[in-house]
Amino acid sequence: MKKQWRTIIALLLIIVIAIFSILNVKEVSINFWFTEIKMPMILILLFSILAGALLIGLLTTSATLKLKKENKELNQQLDEYKNNFDELLKNSIDKIKTQNRKEVQLLQNEIKSLKSENINR
Repeated sequence: MKKQWRTIIALLLIIVIAIFSILNVKEVSINFWFTEIKMPMILILLFSILAGALLIGLLTTSATLKLKKENKELNQQLDEYKNNFDELLKNSIDKIKTQNRKEVQLLQNEIKSLKSENINR
């Protein structure tokens, strides 16, 4: 459905441009300090529009390239943070396990000593 709307809009724009072209066939002169050119008005308008579109395209392309580069760098940083986080998490888990084992061992020793005290009574 989206493509159909784009096609319809493109056709409407082509029709408007065609009508605009037909209405603006009068020849006009343009003075460039060093020379003067006579052309149909529609060609001047189309060249101006094309030059503007190219300029906008160049500006947006450079901005897009900068954003893509920044995005790539940020994704690399994110991957590094993920890897570091995984290592940190693993180290923390290992530390907690070691502490828990020590505590379990201490508690088991305490239970043994209490049992032996109880037996001796």
